[in-house]
Amino acid sequence: MELTITAKLKILPTQAQSQQLHETLSAYRAGCNTVSGLVYTTKNLVQASLHTLTYRTLRDEHHLRSQMAQSVMKTVIARYRSEMANGHEWSKVQFKKPEYPCLLDMVLRFTYFGSPGTGMVLTC
Repeated sequence: MELTITAKLKILPTQAQSQQLHETLSAYRAGCNTVSGLVYTTKNLVQASLHTLTYRTLRDEHHLRSQMAQSVMKTVIARYRSEMANGHEWSKVQFKKPEYPCLLDMVLRFTYFGSPGTGMVLTC
């Protein structure tokens, strides 16, 4: 029998860690706005082609790591699809509040799989 244990933890960052988190979220939001501008202009909601158009910019100019650059594209695509599904006219989506991608969610979720003391940790 396999046992799955899920824990929910609250992160209490130091002042320095809080500042780093703020800077990371600001870079993520700026990346979302960059990709959103391109999506608005091209009406392109295909992640593979957005990757070709924006990946280097997200990495080089916004200093986002690979997984976060991919998350930016997914976040923007999801927001545009949500707007369309809700019957809104095509308009440029602006990201004003901090976006919490799954890796930076203030509540870290993880699950251990396997026998006690061993297993894999999955985030998000």
